[in-house]
Amino acid sequence: MAAAGLAGLPRVELAWAMKAHQHAQVYFNLISSVDPKFLSLTKVDDRIYEEFRKTFGICASTSWTPRS
Repeated sequence: MAAAGLAGLPRVELAWAMKAHQHAQVYFNLISSVDPKFLSLTKVDDRIYEEFRKTFGICASTSWTPRS
């Protein structure tokens, strides 16, 4: 059966949702257990943060500062 033929099958959708929930729990546990100062999720975290600050400026959250 082609992947397109699986869309809408309740068991397939439930299995996908359960797997997505498991991944979300692992990700949440990871980001919750590490001090944000030491957490790097991607190779371009600093660039993403710089663009965020350029886009949103002073209205952006000031509770976090980029790594030195």
